[in-house]
Amino acid sequence: MRVDLVDTPEAFEQLRQSWSRVQEADPEAGYFLSWVWLAVVFRANRGRWRVLATRPENEPLGYVGFLPLWLDLRWSRSRAEFSTKLEAAGRLSWAQYTGFVCMPGWEEKALVALATALRTLPWSHVRLKNWLVSDRRRALFLSAFAADEYEVSIEDRVRAEHEIDNRVCPFVPLPDSYDEYLATRVSANMRQKIRRFSKKVAQSADLQLTPTSPDLLEEHLDSLLELWLRKWAPARGQGSAERAVRKYREILGQSMECDAVFMPMLWSASTLLGGLVHIVDRRKGVMYFIVAGREEAASEPFIGLVLHAYSIRWAIENKMHLYDLCHGNEAYKYSLGAIDRRIEHLTIRRRSRVEGGRLDPVNVADGLEMIVGFLAAGRVDDAVSACRQLATLSRCLTELCLSSQAKSDQTSLTVLV
Repeated sequence: MRVDLVDTPEAFEQLRQSWSRVQEADPEAGYFLSWVWLAVVFRANRGRWRVLATRPENEPLGYVGFLPLWLDLRWSRSRAEFSTKLEAAGRLSWAQYTGFVCMPGWEEKALVALATALRTLPWSHVRLKNWLVSDRRRALFLSAFAADEYEVSIEDRVRAEHEIDNRVCPFVPLPDSYDEYLATRVSANMRQKIRRFSKKVAQSADLQLTPTSPDLLEEHLDSLLELWLRKWAPARGQGSAERAVRKYREILGQSMECDAVFMPMLWSASTLLGGLVHIVDRRKGVMYFIVAGREEAASEPFIGLVLHAYSIRWAIENKMHLYDLCHGNEAYKYSLGAIDRRIEHLTIRRRSRVEGGRLDPVNVADGLEMIVGFLAAGRVDDAVSACRQLATLSRCLTELCLSSQAKSDQTSLTVLV
């Protein structure tokens, strides 16, 4: 098997056909591993990502597996050096789920090849957050990391009794009709509430529940996020909440570029009572609930329930087969008929140094910016150590550039399995 390294939008563009073919066939690769979404994310984050793409040695266009990665820079105070931390590339834009894109039937060769190629890259540890992969795929991938060279761990922190566990991701399997959903997925009491409150909204002269039209998405998203900020700023802190709002605008703007946002809003006259934002994967038939906003001063007790019921009805009518409530095991999700699945946060750490170091050249520019910060903070010793490390790396890269052999194969790795 051959593994190619792809790290520019232009090179990623050339993978579109192969990637889409494999992702369409892969039951584990959803929206956040789609070529269309990742292309938007990668264009917004030049120089911060890399894709490992594997194929049979003699088939230039026959790719069967992909692993998208985010190259993040870290400074170790104990080692006084930079290192590269690899993460799932989708986390550049808060991907709800991460994993591989792999053609069914090729897992044994493709996943081992990707892992073997990953071992040859410079990094200190790999952090795969929101990892949603089957047990078989996990075992195949991790089989390439020998216990005497790598430490593999999966987060297993015990939660307090009433603490929300964000590793649990409830979802609602959707039947063919809304009436069947009400009859089979929710309790009799919940069914009665949904019908009563939905009827109240439909018959009200003041209340209006409608999806947001494409030309109003950005405006209405701002209004919804303002409600979200008012609710969460006291608990999270104003600065943290405002950063989250900016990130929501960024990531949902990227999905707007993909024509993948559905946003129902409940109004009382011109006052926004609440709204939901979903990402819609029309190819795979999945709707992802991302964020909600609600006017806390509103007296209506049914805002959230009516919005979710409306969204589920829309999903069924638009041929979705799964309503994904994403992270967190809040009780209300189960009243909608949700069942659980779990994600993992997996970390692979190197136990010893590796030839070529732990710093990827892609992170050099970030390192220079961090050095400026060291100097501004008076951390002269750290700045000196960092400069020496980057100088050593620069000399090594110069030697590689002078090597014709390195030039001819600088964008690929060959892994035989």
